[in-house]
Amino acid sequence: MINIGIKRLYLFPVFLLAICLMACGDGAADLEESSVMYEEGSDGFIKFLTSDPQYYGYSFWKFYDNGDRDIYEIECKKMSGHQNIAYGMLFGASETIPGQYYEFWITCSGYFRINERNILETTTLVNWTETDKLLTGYNQLNTLRIENSGLNYSAYINDSRVAQFSNPAVFGKLTGLIVFIGLETDEEFPENPVEVRYRFKNAGGNSRAISPQFHSLSRGSVRH
Repeated sequence: MINIGIKRLYLFPVFLLAICLMACGDGAADLEESSVMYEEGSDGFIKFLTSDPQYYGYSFWKFYDNGDRDIYEIECKKMSGHQNIAYGMLFGASETIPGQYYEFWITCSGYFRINERNILETTTLVNWTETDKLLTGYNQLNTLRIENSGLNYSAYINDSRVAQFSNPAVFGKLTGLIVFIGLETDEEFPENPVEVRYRFKNAGGNSRAISPQFHSLSRGSVRH
C-alpha cells in the first residue's frame, strides 16, 4: 500500500471536526489508497497521480527529511488537473506533531500563497498573489525555495524573491509536497487525472507520512 497522507479540503462545522478527531484519533479517514500513485522516474522526478472520484475535495501530502538545512527547495510541475487548484511545497514541518507546518502553494494560472498551519488553525502569511515569476500552464517546471535566517524568511520562485515574512513558530525541519484535488465540478475524473511531478533539491531520501486527515480549509482557500 502506498505511504501517503490525505486530507479533506472543505470546511465543515468545528464541533463536527472535534467529534471526528475524538472518534478517529487524529482525524483519520478510512479510504482505499490503491488508486493513488507515487512513482519515481529515471529523471529523479516523483510522479503523483490519481483519477479516483472518491478523492474529490481531498489533498495529499508527503514529507521528507530536510536535515539541518535552512533552505527548503522543490522543483514541481502540474501535468493535468484543474489549473486554478493549488499544489506546492510544505516546509518547517514538525517531526512529532501532525498538522504543524508551513505551506507554499502555486497554481498553473500564475498565483502563489503562503500559510502557517497549526493543527486546526490556518494563518495566511501571504494571500493569493499573481506573479510573472511563475511559468504558467501545464508541464512547466517551477522551482520553489524558502530561505530562513533567524526569524526571517524569504520566498523565491525560479530564483526571484516574491515575498518576505517573519515568524518565530518554526515547527521542525521536515519538507514536503502537497497536492489538492478539486471537487467534482472542478476535476474531470477519470478522463483527466490530477498529475504532479516533483523533485526535492536538498531533502534526504527518507520519506514520512501522516495518517489520512480531514482538511478544514474552505474551498475558496485552495484556489485563487
